[in-house]
Amino acid sequence: MSHPIHISDALYARIAAFAAQCGQEVDRTAETLLEQSITEIEPSDVEIDDDFDPLAEFLGAFDSSGLPPLDPREHDLYFAGKDLNAQKND
Repeated sequence: MSHPIHISDALYARIAAFAAQCGQEVDRTAETLLEQSITEIEPSDVEIDDDFDPLAEFLGAFDSSGLPPLDPREHDLYFAGKDLNAQKND
């Protein structure tokens, strides 16, 4: 069974160029790229053993009610109070 998906012409051109470099059909290359991408972003089935987690004793130890949820992409803002990745215009 197959299912059509719609992608931009620009993305198709990138996939087609990659397929040509690999000597593969565009459809097969696109399928392979999608499979690899999905595998990378799927949640892991690995369970973390609290006996080996050095921070396990701190889980739930602090009251975080009233605080906004932490966004890992803004780590520097939360902990240093500034964006350490921002480039200075000096």
